[in-house]
Amino acid sequence: MIELDASQLTSEVAALFLSGSGQQTMLQWHTHPKKFAKDRLDQIDNAELFGRASLADEKMAAAIRALLYLWNGWPEKAAELGEAAPETEQQYLKGLRERQHGNMDLAKVAFQQLDTHPIYASLASHAVNAVGAASDPLLRRFKDLVEFSSEWEPFLFVDLVEQALGGKLDGKAKSAVCELQCKEFELLFRHCYEEALGEPIPESAERESSAEQEARMQRVRQLRERRRPRSVPLTHRPRAEKPEPQKPAPEKEATIQIGCPRCRAVTKFPESARGKNGKCGKCGTLFAIPEKGTGPTSPKPPSTSGTVITRCPKCAEAVRRPESSRGQKVKCGKCGTVFLIPKK
Repeated sequence: MIELDASQLTSEVAALFLSGSGQQTMLQWHTHPKKFAKDRLDQIDNAELFGRASLADEKMAAAIRALLYLWNGWPEKAAELGEAAPETEQQYLKGLRERQHGNMDLAKVAFQQLDTHPIYASLASHAVNAVGAASDPLLRRFKDLVEFSSEWEPFLFVDLVEQALGGKLDGKAKSAVCELQCKEFELLFRHCYEEALGEPIPESAERESSAEQEARMQRVRQLRERRRPRSVPLTHRPRAEKPEPQKPAPEKEATIQIGCPRCRAVTKFPESARGKNGKCGKCGTLFAIPEKGTGPTSPKPPSTSGTVITRCPKCAEAVRRPESSRGQKVKCGKCGTVFLIPKK
């Protein structure tokens, strides 16, 4: 599934990238965490990780660390490192984490804040080719909508992952969803890595002979093996000691439900969002999330001066566009239907 040539990465990044290669057939990577990978990421600094003293973008280097933690099954550490990443990558990482944990409403909020990303075009093209003639109706509907709009559909993909986690897809369809998720990770990883180093990743080692390529990959494999904890032969194992009590898993952040002051639709937000602006997941209205202990009142919705609100003819979703969009075609963000905004 992953097509990125690890031999074109620095040896440390390649070893950590390959250590999570077993996650390719899983929808939830945190179910099989790689402790040796986490320990290495905790210890190594950027100069050793990327093999150079200075980087083109330190924030993108933080995004790479977060992605490697996530890929190796440590979403909490990914969230911690993701705070230092650029705002766009922060939202993407949050959407990936919440989607894998099954928090689909929070995942959609994150992707709605993201709006778009440079990898979406490539991801949409890959989705159409990878799904092909799908037999599962849910997967076929997803592929048809992506092919029709020529754009990646993050909200529909969240729904597709939810169906796969709920056992509502057949085996082939679930494998296709896993492949799409891995392709999404690969494209995001490549984008962040190239931005961090300020140069593209070579597609292939054309200037190296086959022997040189094999030698380089062998060094990467050896480095990867050194990071793995070695098993002790049964005849030399020390007497088992009493296991230390496991620390309780960190509690998930509480969520709150706020009703939209315009359409009354209820949207979930994290507790930490109190006092900040929220966006209705149905009509897109912006409103203030009340502080703890205050009443449920919300300020008036933002003025719609200079904008036109049109209902989708298929699902009745409210679509907001500038006044200058009259007479143009738009796409519904909920169901993907393309329709015309009437002239004034």
